[in-house]
Amino acid sequence: MMSKLVAWLLPVWAKTPLQNSEWLQPHVKTSRLQSFAQLLSLLLMLFGGSLVYAIATGLDQSSQSASLLLWQCLYFPTLLLQVITAVAALFLGANAVGAQRRGNTWDHLRVTEIGASLALRARWLDSLHRLRAPVIAIVIVRLILTLAMLVETTAFGGHYVTMLSANGAAPAGAWLLGILLSALSVTASLLLPLIMTLSFAALGILIAIAINDRLFAALIQIILAFMLAAFVSAASSLVAHLLSGKLLLPDWSVNSLILVYSSHGDWGLLHMHLGSLGALWRLAPLGIFISGGLAVLALAQTIIADGSIRLAEGIAERQN
Repeated sequence: MMSKLVAWLLPVWAKTPLQNSEWLQPHVKTSRLQSFAQLLSLLLMLFGGSLVYAIATGLDQSSQSASLLLWQCLYFPTLLLQVITAVAALFLGANAVGAQRRGNTWDHLRVTEIGASLALRARWLDSLHRLRAPVIAIVIVRLILTLAMLVETTAFGGHYVTMLSANGAAPAGAWLLGILLSALSVTASLLLPLIMTLSFAALGILIAIAINDRLFAALIQIILAFMLAAFVSAASSLVAHLLSGKLLLPDWSVNSLILVYSSHGDWGLLHMHLGSLGALWRLAPLGIFISGGLAVLALAQTIIADGSIRLAEGIAERQN
């Protein structure tokens, strides 16, 4: 039954005989027990890191709500896991093409009708499959935070969202609109782990195809990994100071920082607590519509990722 569902969900190009031979080859398959062990290990490390972070930073449990404490404890350990996952996706995407070249199968695929395109897309999906344990762990954290948000949304007769956005844009007065925008923010945040993982894998594939020199391509990947780490560190510090009132920025800078960081830095994790979401709504001009902006950016990233793969396909077919 599950295999039929997967077959129905897959696009046409993923149902070809070539896909069966290129995607999830036998030597990279792992058993369900191994996958479960990897996921369990990651979750234990994640929640263990959250506990260590809470103790090290001395979070006051008595003066904070359970949902805020949970969000604060999980935020930075999850952020670190996301950076590692993004870097791993970048290198996996690039190494997939390198494996084809080292196995002397790349030229055979290129001379086959749309063979290179199918192989690239199969390897693209394979990158997500290999990283399924960290991606699932990241999504589980979001589901836990979503449950906490649901509990808070029902507080005070369902009007807690209106209380959070009291100083937001005029439409925030409608509590139903506030709840709908909160739901939109949660939806975008749940989708972003998949989108970002596939985006970085697509970027890695594009780099490997466009640059034949392996050493130069590897150097670019390392530089991009350091740039990502630097961006996440700097942007998270700026956002933390912004939320605490220690940093004042022009209106357009506030909107840009929140949207770019949410979509490319912490993958929407910033929006996974109603208190922080309400603070964003109050700080940014027309801040209540930031949730819609995050959803638009998530859609744009999906289009860009697919476009990167299409560009890699075109380059591969034109190469000598």
